[in-house]
Amino acid sequence: MLRNIKFRKVAVVVFLTVLIWVWTDLALNETYSVSGAKIVLMESSPEIWISFDGERFTDINNIELQGPASKITNIKRKVENHSFSLLFPLDAEVEIADANRPLNVQDFLQKSAQLQDSGLVVETCLPSQIRVSVARLTERPLAVECHEESGAPLSVGSTVEPATVNVLVPDNWPPGDKARVVLTPSEIDQAKKIPIRKKAYILLADGQTRESSTAVQIRIPPEEERLKRFTDITATIGICLSENLVGRYDVELVNRTSGLMDLIAIRATNEARAKYEGQDKPRMTLYIYDRDEAYGQDVQGREVQYNFPEDLVRKGEIFLDQTPATARFRLIPIPSAENP
Repeated sequence: MLRNIKFRKVAVVVFLTVLIWVWTDLALNETYSVSGAKIVLMESSPEIWISFDGERFTDINNIELQGPASKITNIKRKVENHSFSLLFPLDAEVEIADANRPLNVQDFLQKSAQLQDSGLVVETCLPSQIRVSVARLTERPLAVECHEESGAPLSVGSTVEPATVNVLVPDNWPPGDKARVVLTPSEIDQAKKIPIRKKAYILLADGQTRESSTAVQIRIPPEEERLKRFTDITATIGICLSENLVGRYDVELVNRTSGLMDLIAIRATNEARAKYEGQDKPRMTLYIYDRDEAYGQDVQGREVQYNFPEDLVRKGEIFLDQTPATARFRLIPIPSAENP
């Protein structure tokens, strides 16, 4: 009997101790400021574009959380070791029934999956409200262009069929903006052998796209079809003399009439050829450097530089189809007033 009484006393003491500990923890509320959070929009119906002023993400500058000390300690630890997500997904079609009503950020965060069962209260946040833009999209025909993964236009010519596709776009979509197809390096290689099919798309915001209703067929002609060989019969040469040599030397081209100014064999697309032939600059340039002065009037030799349009060279649309010509030249001193 005495033993049972002692046991009950111990149990009561333990219960009261735990109760006091829990009450003390609940009474000692703390606050914790969280920064660096974002709200991200989830996918919406294709016919609707929902954004934060044209963007998919918006920043929450500060979230002030309040709760028991133990829960604040727990959330701090999770934030510090990155196990607490600071990315809050928003299903705007559910949350925003009225496009003209702003989102109450505090209420939204309190109901979020991260905080709903945390035992913490969102005391304040900045901003407190965010306006969500809702735009209805309409189908419109857009021209299609091919791009590389880098985002740059495809550096090789391509044929796209059909040339236009129907895509859902906002009412204020710029008339000249096109739908794009992005090709990987392996797809580019494949398209040179057999046509490939892909859907074109437009980019509304980072991570928000709308695809064309139908796929297009893309074909890239092999190199031998794209680049045709032609001969430039209007070879001209310019001389670029080092600034330190200007006014002191003339340059004599020894082989001007014996090989240097012969025809230039080139491979290029029709577009690249037209741009090359339309340039005002000489077809070739010979560069003369300070070090060339050391050879006196001896004959020297140097390969000329061909003045192909740089952007077309980078795209592989024009190149020299022969051995570069070598200019043979010598420096002739110009008599000065002091030394006639």
